[in-house]
Amino acid sequence: MQIPSPNEVRAHHDVLQRGQATVVRFRELKLVVKYGFVLQSECQALWAVRSFTAVPVPVVYGWFCASEKETFLYMSLIEGVTLEERWSSMTSEQRESVTIQLCGIITQLQELRPPPDDVYIGSLDHEPCRDGAIYAEGPFASSKELHDFFVTMCRSPDFGESLARGVRQGLPDDQPIVFTHADLAFCNVMVSADGSRAEALIDWDQAGFYPLYWEWVKLNWKSLDDARLPFGEFINLGTSTPALCAFDCSLRVC
Repeated sequence: MQIPSPNEVRAHHDVLQRGQATVVRFRELKLVVKYGFVLQSECQALWAVRSFTAVPVPVVYGWFCASEKETFLYMSLIEGVTLEERWSSMTSEQRESVTIQLCGIITQLQELRPPPDDVYIGSLDHEPCRDGAIYAEGPFASSKELHDFFVTMCRSPDFGESLARGVRQGLPDDQPIVFTHADLAFCNVMVSADGSRAEALIDWDQAGFYPLYWEWVKLNWKSLDDARLPFGEFINLGTSTPALCAFDCSLRVC
């Protein structure tokens, strides 16, 4: 396959997404290129998931940095539609089936963990967190260090120090650190045209190693924002304690 040059990518008309990063599709090559502000940790995340799990993700053909502000990520094209596009026409059985499939996918992701002698919280290669809730913070050496940081982050007139401390007391410092997608929005789940299968997860820019409950928190965050699929009710991603529910709310305030 002849890989399109950067100039050909920039000039290509079949644009799927614009923003800090632009995504273009070369349908005849079954190729997608994401370029612009693309973090190397996203490239590494895709490669790791593809190499060490059976989770369906695009094949990474390669990436390179054209400049400090422009990276090109070449991936295989995933056929199908997003859950965002398909949801309204899916039956309740299809919705439940896709959710159960996502449960299995997330369980596989959580089997990826940092080495026992090198545990940390952050994006791959010991980089800071890229999660939108704590962007550019860390990496953290432990859950305790992360949770202590939240108390500092949430000291504000809107939240209150005493409430922040109360939430902190209930956060589990002993949960394992696992690989997490951290952005399972409807637009990042590809499904088959008939809505029966979860075909792939895309957009791994926020992925990294986080406490076991983190995917649960982010799923609830997404489901409350979207108000369509109650991911958190279907998927057991950690203990849903009152403290974690309060912590989920605290992230929205801080």
